[in-house]
Amino acid sequence: MSNRLVRLIPVAALAAAGVGVASTQPTDCAGSHAGGEWRSYSHDLSNSRHQPLEDTITPATVEGLEPAWILSLDAVGADGAFGDITPVVADGCIYLNTGAGLLALNADSGEVVWHTPLARSGGTPTVTDGKVFVDIPPTSTAAFDQETGTQLWLTDWADPQPGSGNGAGAVVVNGIVFSGVQVGGAELDDTARNLVRGQYGLLDADTGEVLAKDWVIPDADYLAGGNTGGGLWATAAADPETGYIYAATGNPFRKEHPNTNAILKIDADPSRDSFGEIVDAFHGRVDTYIGDGSKPACEAMPLTATCEFDDLDFGSSPQLFDDGNGRKLVGDLQKSGEYHAADADTMDGVWTTIVGSPAQPGGVFMGAAATSSFDGERIVALSAYPGVMQGLDATDGAFEWAHPVASHVPYHAVTTAGGLAYTIDMAGILWAIDTETGEAALTRQMTLDIGAPVVGGLTAAGVAVARNTVFAPIGSYMVAYRLPA
Repeated sequence: MSNRLVRLIPVAALAAAGVGVASTQPTDCAGSHAGGEWRSYSHDLSNSRHQPLEDTITPATVEGLEPAWILSLDAVGADGAFGDITPVVADGCIYLNTGAGLLALNADSGEVVWHTPLARSGGTPTVTDGKVFVDIPPTSTAAFDQETGTQLWLTDWADPQPGSGNGAGAVVVNGIVFSGVQVGGAELDDTARNLVRGQYGLLDADTGEVLAKDWVIPDADYLAGGNTGGGLWATAAADPETGYIYAATGNPFRKEHPNTNAILKIDADPSRDSFGEIVDAFHGRVDTYIGDGSKPACEAMPLTATCEFDDLDFGSSPQLFDDGNGRKLVGDLQKSGEYHAADADTMDGVWTTIVGSPAQPGGVFMGAAATSSFDGERIVALSAYPGVMQGLDATDGAFEWAHPVASHVPYHAVTTAGGLAYTIDMAGILWAIDTETGEAALTRQMTLDIGAPVVGGLTAAGVAVARNTVFAPIGSYMVAYRLPA
């Protein structure tokens, strides 16, 4: 295909024209192409957010990127923005879960292949074994046929709770689908916050049957101890060799619990007696409170300057990675401004590196919520206060380099490929940082390419790099950048 710019009609306009949210001549997925695929939110089960097969878009060539096509999702359904959705690229198609429902697009042209309406959109899809798996808030997970978009099964598995929903990407490992529930919608409600807690489920990938489900906070602590909170915001990591899932949890709503502000280790092997259980956890920095420490949720008084609390969720996705010495670590960026790495076997802490300032009291703006990347040698993390991208040695967390980005309070995930680390800041700038030197190789104002006012906003979407293309979502647009043919 030539590298001419193709500006696609908004999907909503196609629906209004009565063509079933597709072009008048529905297209097929594109053919095979070099440069790898991107089948889930973070590319792989380890949540590396790294594309190892990209070798053409490099620090030496990245300035030559040009828009190949631009997709607009304006006025689609109740939510016309990409939000937290990373484009998923598999078998020649792009799969998106938006306010318009589940979409499959030709990866070379951006044209619609099929569209399946959904009542509500959830997290980033996962594509594997001929199926598209997606969470549908507030309580369901579903599988769709990859070629046609036909629903194969839908399971309403989570217990209804006020302010809860399963908005992260579903994880599929060894024939099991893992989904987690966040409860952030209840956090600022004085009544609901005392009722809700995080939950997770494990389903059969072929049938949708619920194999196991459990609460982040056990019944004994919830009922007798008064513990609440601990939602699962982010896409979990999974180890298919050991059969364990690693899921990050949010802050407590009343008082600290070992499973809040933590990375949980959950058994996903049905052959073990502990299947479906939390077998261990790494507990991060605890929330600290100003005022009466015996009433950390301020149940007895209005929320005031003397009764505020930090909000130190693990709000981003954890990574599994090798420390360079043969030891497998699990790490994540906490909103305390710290990247923690723990031994994936024992869940004991190995190293912690400060990459930014913690969340503001009350947690209105989170100190660190962007999912990091592991490029095979280093962790590349993005902090909020100040807005800085940093390279950390995977062995000990030692600081390698740092580069400021224009964003303040960034949520946009980091992606690495071809010796570059990508993110999009709140000013709408696509950044590409050389991962060896820490120098900026590209700063591109996406508004100029799109031809419309648009900013990055509070989004955790993240760039996908596949098929020698940078798929960059921003607001209600996605730009596919390629080098000239």
